[in-house]
Order: sequence, then structure tokens, then C-alpha cells
Amino acid sequence: MFAEEVQVMKALFQDYKQQRERIESQLRAAATAAQEAAAVSASEESLLRHQLSMYAHITRVTWRLDQQQAVAGTVSDSKSGDIRIFNFDPNTVSKFELVNALWQLL
Repeated sequence: MFAEEVQVMKALFQDYKQQRERIESQLRAAATAAQEAAAVSASEESLLRHQLSMYAHITRVTWRLDQQQAVAGTVSDSKSGDIRIFNFDPNTVSKFELVNALWQLL
């Protein structure tokens, strides 16, 4: 009877050991995937920052991000020195009208 209990305990121990190894393997794989995702994210963030910077430079648009419920900002004209302020409520203007108005400002 004691020998049977020892065998059961050994079997349980082996089972738990295998489960632990499997979980540790999954943890290592998840950590590696997280590191790869962080590297890709950092690379993509750098590219997006560059693209946004180019967009802002080319269009001369500065967005007011503090206006959560509105499309707002300024467009500057370096030749004439003008600064045109815009503020559109997307709930009262269609997307088509909004795009056209922004193009006219540029």
C-alpha cells in the first residue's frame, strides 16, 4: 500500500514537472514575442513620427489635438505670413464638405 502511494506521488510529481516545463516554455515564447513586438512598434513609431512631420511641413497644418469633438487647427502661409484658423464640427458637416473645406485652406 505504501509503495502504491509512492508510485502515485512520483507520477503526480512527473506530471507537475512536465506542466511547469511546458508553462516555462510558453512564458519564454511569449517574452520573445513581446520583445519582437516592442522592436517593431518602436520602428513603426519612428516612421510614423517622420511621416507626420513631413505632412505637417508640406501642408503647413498644425492640428489642435485638445479639441476632441472638433477638427481644428491652423494653416500657415509662409509667403504671405497669414495664419488661417479652422474649426469644424464633424457632427454638423459631412465628411465630404469637411475635406473640401480643408483642401480650400491649403
